[in-house]
Amino acid sequence: MRIGSVPLRVVSETSALRARIRRDLGHCVGDDASPQGLFLGRPNSETSVGNAAWVLFESGDIVLRRSRHEAEVEQAACFHLRALEAAVTSAFLPLRLRTIVLPDGDVVLAEPGPLHDLAGHDRRLARRGCVVLPTTVVLIDPDEGQLLLPEQVIDASIPIGRRRIRAILLRDGEDDVLPAAASRLAVARTVVRDPNRDLDTTLRQIDTLARHHGECIELVTPEAMIERVQGLGFAPAR
Repeated sequence: MRIGSVPLRVVSETSALRARIRRDLGHCVGDDASPQGLFLGRPNSETSVGNAAWVLFESGDIVLRRSRHEAEVEQAACFHLRALEAAVTSAFLPLRLRTIVLPDGDVVLAEPGPLHDLAGHDRRLARRGCVVLPTTVVLIDPDEGQLLLPEQVIDASIPIGRRRIRAILLRDGEDDVLPAAASRLAVARTVVRDPNRDLDTTLRQIDTLARHHGECIELVTPEAMIERVQGLGFAPAR
């Protein structure tokens, strides 16, 4: 299948996910090969005691949602596809980041890789009033420093519209050659790959974000990123 101009493959242990995508998004899922995709399955189901959890993986080992209820991970898959569709069909800046909506409505964005090692963080944060979106795609208005959450009726627990960005947590790439451009390079590494997106426009948007809202961009180690996310909901984020 294609979301905008981005090819995507969906693999599932059951046919329910394809039917849900067709019903909620109007997309037909084919069998075309793609370097990006979604996988829904139950790892270790043969050795687990009781009901094995369903896990939704995105493009490798990034877990979007884990639940013992198949319908919940199907819903997460549809939301992720809706977020990807909004990102690649918009003129704003699309990045590969996890979104955490704080109790006051602001958001913290973080690279998804380090959070893979923080199992169950979405459930722990939910108990503190934070919502972890089941997607690795965000859409940013670089002029206003705001996150644009897509219009959708897939998951009523996820807000829509604009949200102020409190922080963007990116891995410190230790770019000693160009230290002044480190934050711009870190943002550039997370841009959603879209062959139809104009490169010059994307670079201008990254520069605008860094110039107007550079205080939100924090370059940290993976360990520091995990620590920051673990602390969300206890007190206002820095």
